[in-house]
Amino acid sequence: MPNILSDLEKSGSDEWAARWFSGARWATTTAKMTKDYWGILPADQPKQTFGRYGGGLFAGREIKTPEPFPYAPWNPDRENASQYRVRLKAEFMKHLDAQIEAQKRERKISRLPDDVKLERDARWLVRYHFRRETFAEIARGGGSAQIVSPDTVRKAVQNVAQLIEIDLRAPDLAGRPPNQPD
Repeated sequence: MPNILSDLEKSGSDEWAARWFSGARWATTTAKMTKDYWGILPADQPKQTFGRYGGGLFAGREIKTPEPFPYAPWNPDRENASQYRVRLKAEFMKHLDAQIEAQKRERKISRLPDDVKLERDARWLVRYHFRRETFAEIARGGGSAQIVSPDTVRKAVQNVAQLIEIDLRAPDLAGRPPNQPD
């Protein structure tokens, strides 16, 4: 099984992005950034970083090559098109569920949140870091009822800050500001 990083080391950025990510523009850009970064590393340092993230999105991980399509092509003599679609979708979903469960068991779960949570968490980061709201205020969602726990908000904000590589502001101290008259 080829390693995505060793393949990048041996390939051109465009060729590599085409092979691994169907030529996606972000993959080509990231590959070029990665190779530029590798160019300034000492020769004896391992090339484990992929992209701009410190630990590397794929550091120390093997990326499996695409699996062959294991499903038989449609045979119109055996079933009609709609029967084939239903059967193939059921087989595929069973296979997909098995793959996801296997990755969960092996702890090969993405460190990136899904898009909906990432957008929510980014909004929380803005509210905390720039609007200077507390985690408890954010947890209440602008109303009086608490929607999530302040600890959930804190963890989400810290994860997004780490993902985009910013240092969070120090939390405000509770109570009256120092040296203020009564």
